[in-house]
Amino acid sequence: MKADIVIIGGGGAGLPAALAAYEKGSKALVLEKRGMVGGNALMAEGFFAAESPAQKRLLIDAKKDDLFKKALDYAHYKIDPRIVRVFINRSGDTVRWIEEKGIRFNRIAPFYPNQVPLVWHIVEGHGATLMKIFEKECKEKGIPILRKTRAKEIWVDDTGRVKGVKAEGEEGEIEIEAKSAIIATGGYASNKELLKRYCPEHLEMLEESGVPGMDGDGLIMAMELGADTAGLGNLHMVGPAPFPQNWTIEAVAGEPYCIWVNQKGKRFIDETITFNVFEAINAILRQKGRICFAILDNKMKEDIVEHGFIRGCGELFVPRGKKVEGLDKELSRQIDKGGAFISESLEEISAWIGAPRDALRETVDEYNVFCDRRYDEIFVKDPQYLQALRIPPFYAIKFSGALIGTMGGIKINYRMEVLNKADDPIPGLYAVGADTGGWESDTYCAVLSGSAFGFAMNSGRIAAENASDYIQGKR
Repeated sequence: MKADIVIIGGGGAGLPAALAAYEKGSKALVLEKRGMVGGNALMAEGFFAAESPAQKRLLIDAKKDDLFKKALDYAHYKIDPRIVRVFINRSGDTVRWIEEKGIRFNRIAPFYPNQVPLVWHIVEGHGATLMKIFEKECKEKGIPILRKTRAKEIWVDDTGRVKGVKAEGEEGEIEIEAKSAIIATGGYASNKELLKRYCPEHLEMLEESGVPGMDGDGLIMAMELGADTAGLGNLHMVGPAPFPQNWTIEAVAGEPYCIWVNQKGKRFIDETITFNVFEAINAILRQKGRICFAILDNKMKEDIVEHGFIRGCGELFVPRGKKVEGLDKELSRQIDKGGAFISESLEEISAWIGAPRDALRETVDEYNVFCDRRYDEIFVKDPQYLQALRIPPFYAIKFSGALIGTMGGIKINYRMEVLNKADDPIPGLYAVGADTGGWESDTYCAVLSGSAFGFAMNSGRIAAENASDYIQGKR
């Protein structure tokens, strides 16, 4: 079997790479170890873009230069500016590219309150819709997608140039001769051994929330060829995440009217941090045992039932502003599973969370004074979210954080070429999306809302174009 470019992984980076390779005149072949394509992009809501046709139609002023500087500031310059620059510069064109496939973006949403500029591009049906369109176009263009076929090895010649990929499918091992390979396997968030090796401090408490199958295959194959790494241990995490996972209960814990306490029964942060789940996780993980509790009273619960959530959990899971029927049943299930507690007594709840019996009462009494005065003198919480807890029964929801994916891995340059330990490209080898490092720091950048999905698609296109130039002798 032969191809110009073998793309390892058929997700949010791999399928755009396949289509971009076709557009550049290269014969691409996609290996997908699962029975379906899409990967983590199936769970994505929207993606980042700047100066897109959609933003221009909606008169949204999202300047690439300004967002580039904001991204560097947010990451404290721990990222590769050239990689971030080509990503942001290309992002608007990728919206054009998608719209030419029949999708029109008329909604660009805020990810957090008062976000300026708006950059989060959302299409009806979300990431799953885009994956279906990409898959359909691959089929129409005759781009082979070998499902249930796992890449095992990228082989190179004596000079270190990529010569092909060895894989294993349902009918046994296959070898594909190729001049280039693009690694697009989605990172290593499903690989407990790699997580234990690179981020052991988080392994105990983090629940995998993404799509299974992100086993680090691409990272392992690249390292076997001498690839260097960047940002290993950087995780795409969010909080709060209840035990056990339940989207409705997560939305309750994330309501800004709640108070968050640690196992000592003490508040530890302004709870409106919940609007930025990528920063909230940092506060959560600082607490002993990485376990925290959301506390609310019956009035807060009834407000949710009648008026819906203020924050919610995204349109895919728990939308905002809609009546929540069945909330009592969801809370009862969580209580039965040991992940929540209800009582007329704050002292009983304090004992349940493992704090001194009077600790939670003291915390709530202090907080209620802040609410009455409309001023949180400790954490300066926005007064519009200061609501006293006085109406029993009271509820406690146990939570920590959730793992969405990885944000570090194979070291690349701005052409998406894989670099060896001398910082030189491995000829013909490229890596994209969550398999790579350098585009994100240790905290996911909410300023570039949807950057994981956005970087996946854009890096896939960029890699395929550069790989095509490489095999066609243009570089």
